[in-house]
Amino acid sequence: MKIVLNEQELIHKALESKEFDEKNYGIVLRVLTKHYFLFGMDKQQVKDTLAVHIRERVKKYIHKDWISRIEYAIKNVQKYGVELVNIDKVDITETELQRIKDINDNDIEKIAFVYLVYAKILNKIKSNNDNWVGIKIKDILKDALITKGYKSIREQQTVLRILNDMGLLRSSKKVDNTSERVCFIDYTSDISFSINDFRDYVLTYLRWKGENIGNCETCSKLIQVKSNRKLYCLECWHHREKELKKQWKREHDKNKKVEV
Repeated sequence: MKIVLNEQELIHKALESKEFDEKNYGIVLRVLTKHYFLFGMDKQQVKDTLAVHIRERVKKYIHKDWISRIEYAIKNVQKYGVELVNIDKVDITETELQRIKDINDNDIEKIAFVYLVYAKILNKIKSNNDNWVGIKIKDILKDALITKGYKSIREQQTVLRILNDMGLLRSSKKVDNTSERVCFIDYTSDISFSINDFRDYVLTYLRWKGENIGNCETCSKLIQVKSNRKLYCLECWHHREKELKKQWKREHDKNKKVEV
């Protein structure tokens, strides 16, 4: 997911880490800026403290480049506020699920579900969001766990046009604006389920549809169960295989010493 749902947790990781996440520098700078303002610092103190924080963790530190990024983060936080984001759950209603199911195309249904979840999260973060989602379609597809198809811009535009024609989305009329407004949010009907674990959260929709979705025995992450032997998510399976190989090697080396 492209949105940080627990900014306090990210702040803790950033302060504890000896490295700086340069790939996601914009997000990290934003949450640290909020943190230092909430700590009582003024604009100059925040600027200086962030510069020291980054200089101590980035190997090729270029002061003028990072100061420019820091100043942008400070301006952004001063404009939109210092309140930390903490989204613990999203409720999904029966009416919303039925509207998605009526699409009758599994991939497009998953895409619509992801847009729905993003819209509800953004509505919680911004009171005036009004169901808009400004997430790139490639990130929507990633969250929908769609790895085949929709690679070209034409294919991506086609699926968005289908959802627009069905009245489920409404594209922004602004030039070069990729935002979509989710038009089927319904807070009035009964809640079918709540999402409180956003790892591969699209599987909660597939489980509602009746697909065989289980939980990883190690980390509880949702997984698609295709056989009785699949009990772990990919990450935990790889970790388990490594540990089994280490254990086998220890026992093998021990047996060799006994034979000698």
